Amino acid sequence: MMTQAYTRASVEYEVLYKAIRALAALDDDHAREQNGVGFSGTTQFGHVLARAESWSPKMAEIAFEIAMHHRKQLRALGFEDAIPDPKERAPRVPSAGPKITQRLVVVTVHGGFALQSPYDPELVQEIKGSFRNRRWDAPNKVWEVGVNLNEIIPFASEHGFELSDGAAAKIAEIEAAQRARIEASKAESADYAVEGLGGTLRPFQAAGVKYAVEIAKGRVLIADEMGLGKTIQALAVAQKLGAFPLLVVCPASLKLNWQREAAWWLPGKTTSIVNGTLAPADVTIINYDIIGKHLAALKARGFKLMVLDESHYVKNYKAKRTQAIKELSKVVQYRVCLTGTPVLNRPRELITQLEMLGRLEAVRGAGAAGGL
Repeated sequence: MMTQAYTRASVEYEVLYKAIRALAALDDDHAREQNGVGFSGTTQFGHVLARAESWSPKMAEIAFEIAMHHRKQLRALGFEDAIPDPKERAPRVPSAGPKITQRLVVVTVHGGFALQSPYDPELVQEIKGSFRNRRWDAPNKVWEVGVNLNEIIPFASEHGFELSDGAAAKIAEIEAAQRARIEASKAESADYAVEGLGGTLRPFQAAGVKYAVEIAKGRVLIADEMGLGKTIQALAVAQKLGAFPLLVVCPASLKLNWQREAAWWLPGKTTSIVNGTLAPADVTIINYDIIGKHLAALKARGFKLMVLDESHYVKNYKAKRTQAIKELSKVVQYRVCLTGTPVLNRPRELITQLEMLGRLEAVRGAGAAGGL
């Protein structure tokens, strides 16, 4: 329970509060997109701060960090004066005492979020209908609800849940990580060496490989335009991770191209194109049309990385090849999707590609567009 708080009566706090309110007023899409308006992506917590009657010291510090991240917008809105940093200038004022309400968002020992509240049968039904991954923790008498900020923040606001200092800090940490991930996915150059590669990566390719390995941890969708070297980046990711044997799934017309590129960029590695039987090799290349026929043998091969070239081929979750690749993805640690057209007609076509990567829940929880 909070013992100190920043109240709206604090003179030093007034500018910071008005800044957060100004950003919230402009943010029509609730920070769902990086559009340069309002909180402009991955700062949904700002709306909670704008509505709160008082802030804990940790919440005030987070408000200052949000204001600093959006300082260009704030200057355009007329906030020319320096916004006070609560850690240095805003006084800490004793709160009115213990809060009467016991509805509280807390952080679990597992690093997720939980809802703490007196028993309310109507609220229980709301929780069950609002959270896909909820779980009742009987010993601690809380509902564990995962880390999906798109679910947690609106629910907490609508149902009168306060944020513990730990929950406020955790939300700020997640949003900061999301912003960093988005910025990393946009990088156009990087000094990133891949030992043993048969050529030199261009700066933007090096940036893509660095993001795939260090940020996405080997599970990434690379959606560069045609001709920018998605194939090269995928092979470089395999080399950097030492992820062999490698499986490449591609349209039949691209199998020879993959064989040539692998021979050039992965010197010393053996390659095999699957037409009939499955032969041992460092790099195995197979087309979508026959993957179902070889599914059992492929699962037994022990592939470390699977590349889906033209990954929009798995857009239809009902297709047999999609089901076969989904089954195969369960036994492969690293997965890379390559496509210049991740969505051909409808947004739902992206869902199966994210499932192949094991990234669908992460994207849902992020609630923001960016590098995958």
